[in-house]
Amino acid sequence: DVYWLLVGPQNDPVFVAAAKPLARIAREVWYLDSNAAFRSSHHDRLTGTEIHELHKALQSVDPPSMILQGIQDSCRTLEVTMETPTRWKLGESTLIDITVSPRPMLMKALARQWENILKRRAAA
Repeated sequence: DVYWLLVGPQNDPVFVAAAKPLARIAREVWYLDSNAAFRSSHHDRLTGTEIHELHKALQSVDPPSMILQGIQDSCRTLEVTMETPTRWKLGESTLIDITVSPRPMLMKALARQWENILKRRAAA
């Protein structure tokens, strides 16, 4: 349970597994930017409507898809609340605007959140 003290929270396998789906959703939001739309983006990216539908599905209590359930588990593990598709709340107070937060900033914020969670667990 204290493995993360040696390797850092960003290298904890639980963090990596929980953060990857959230980073993937954020990447789809970033691809909506007209400047990023054709730079190293795949051709099957989600539209704004599809991202909105994904957000609505993630808010449901029991989504029909195992993929959506996995994303919900990632949100629960890292205590992330997706208030809107582009505005995420980490823990109780940290708000992140996905549209202006590049991947390194997002991953750093998620790692800080994970570190806070692990510290609370260690103190309990």
